[in-house]
Amino acid sequence: MAPVAMPPDHDDFPDGLPPTATKREVVRAQARAGEKRCQELLARMTPERRDAYLALSNCHEGDGSGPLTGRFRTNGLGGPGDYKFMDLPGEAGTFSFVADDISRANHSCRPNAYPHFDCELFAIVLRAVRPIKAGEEICISYLSGGVDTYEERKKSLSSYGFECTCSSCVDHVASDARRAIIATFNDPQPVNSNPYYHIKRNLWKISLIQEEGLEELTDYLSLHLQLSMSYRMVGDSVKAAEVKKREDQLNWVNFNRPAMNMFF
Repeated sequence: MAPVAMPPDHDDFPDGLPPTATKREVVRAQARAGEKRCQELLARMTPERRDAYLALSNCHEGDGSGPLTGRFRTNGLGGPGDYKFMDLPGEAGTFSFVADDISRANHSCRPNAYPHFDCELFAIVLRAVRPIKAGEEICISYLSGGVDTYEERKKSLSSYGFECTCSSCVDHVASDARRAIIATFNDPQPVNSNPYYHIKRNLWKISLIQEEGLEELTDYLSLHLQLSMSYRMVGDSVKAAEVKKREDQLNWVNFNRPAMNMFF
């Protein structure tokens, strides 16, 4: 675990950040401070852990990142914003985590697994977002969960030095059309008190998300909660229980705990 960006070190600006400092100077100072912090963390590791870290890929050679920071930027997974710099308690920091095994997972824009950082365990938990067949590669998304277009994803992934060839990228015209619809799922809708209307609509939304391979979205979990409630409203306890079971699975994926029981 380390900060994504460190404040400039005192050695670079002993009298504080001057108003004449350029953005380029600040970024370079932050890069040096980040490399220094990574060196400190690496020195605390066992030889085995140090060698494992140094064996990781570095896609940031030549962009100003040091060799340790480059590996960190390449392989780090974002964490929650609950932590602060130990030596700067007044400043909230954005932190990433390099996991021993999960950092070696490849990317897919249609991930079949989702890494969740559990604050209580202080560990990253990887869970399947849908059934994974024997022999199927376990992939995560290197991008924050969302419905970016093909061109947006391609630009974001360019720093990793590869071009995604998942089915959503290969047939990106159809994929972009589906994602554009999924992006509207939280838009205000006309009031409709008919539970059967909501059952039909939520089943369609769930189906479209599954078709696009975006089961990692928190909206996918929310739709199952809404669907379960609608089934209960029409008295179909069997289907409500089936959906609730899937809701529990998705809650473990997103939060590493079972869903709250809203009905007693």
